[in-house]
Amino acid sequence: MHDPDRELIQRFQDGEPEAFERLIRRWSHRILNLAFRLVGDLDEAQDIRQEVNWRLYRALTDYRGKAIFSTWLHRVVLNCSRDHLRARQSRRRLLERAREERAPSEGKVEVPLAERAEQWHEVSRALSALPDREREVVVLRHYQGLRFRQIAEILEAPITTVQSRLHRGFELLRARLQRAELPD
Repeated sequence: MHDPDRELIQRFQDGEPEAFERLIRRWSHRILNLAFRLVGDLDEAQDIRQEVNWRLYRALTDYRGKAIFSTWLHRVVLNCSRDHLRARQSRRRLLERAREERAPSEGKVEVPLAERAEQWHEVSRALSALPDREREVVVLRHYQGLRFRQIAEILEAPITTVQSRLHRGFELLRARLQRAELPD
């Protein structure tokens, strides 16, 4: 069976840098799409894609193909996205503390809801608000089209756990989207 990814990896390992460029071009859109669905911001997703490319470049010299490349790549994107989200949360906490220290007597300002955005924007926001574990499974299954077995392998979790996270993720999405549809 012909595996173009494995062939490109082997050529890269044999000293052909163009093979790495072809491999990255082949997967670039999918990496960006997955990262965007996980973090909800295109600029941040592009940064993640660059980090993934760098990690792949460093790791492919030692890649031995124990896992299917696509599974391994999804795991790298997922880990980079998780790292990015943790860093984002840390920055937000620091900013909140700084604001509180500058104006301790002021109450929190309520931000009025913006006008309803297009439907995809609402879904994207609802997706971004899901807990990480549920969002990851929803994105991998619904947007990346992966099978439960592949997702379980990427997340290193039992298939039943993946299925329950997907079910919970869709329930949470449904509830968030129903709340968004309610008139003010």
